[in-house]
Amino acid sequence: KAKPHRLLLCISEACNKERVDEIAPSLSYNTTNHYSETNWDPARIQSLFKNASGNFIATSSEKGQLSYTITGLHGFFTTAFITTFNTAILKNGRINADWNSIFTQVCIRTKAIANEAGETQNPVWSGN
Repeated sequence: KAKPHRLLLCISEACNKERVDEIAPSLSYNTTNHYSETNWDPARIQSLFKNASGNFIATSSEKGQLSYTITGLHGFFTTAFITTFNTAILKNGRINADWNSIFTQVCIRTKAIANEAGETQNPVWSGN
């Protein structure tokens, strides 16, 4: 944060627990959609990267929690991030193309995916 910048994004998919004794749940879940670039809205992408400024720091779980992985895929948090980001950059996307909206929705989706697996995972983020 001390270096000059216009936009700083720090994203961590990592356990926030000192010791891991638990076996991760097995969840087969695929919410990651792949879009052709013809569905992307260049104005939405510009609003996120060219026109945005600030500091955004996000981690996949609270202190003392595990960051779970979906069998054969990414972690709960990463899956939620990819899905949310892809939705935000679509033409007529249902999520605002700003980092506050994206990280808010990522937290909601991560909690839902974890809940489906019978686990608790609460991502944490801050931004200004």
